[in-house]
Amino acid sequence: MTGADWTELENLLAELLERPAGERSAFLDQTCVGRPALRQELTELLKAHERDSLLDSPRRRCSSR
Repeated sequence: MTGADWTELENLLAELLERPAGERSAFLDQTCVGRPALRQELTELLKAHERDSLLDSPRRRCSSR
């Protein structure tokens, strides 16, 4: 990936994360037309973000003490 590719990926991920969960699939459909590798990468980054968010939740922190 080039620097421009990473910049685009970061920008699209930020846009994706700003959307409600119910709108994310449609956003990916529109944004990644003809670019399955981009969609795959964004999907993987979204999953990782959601896992990290779950691990950082207050309930999780309290139950681990």
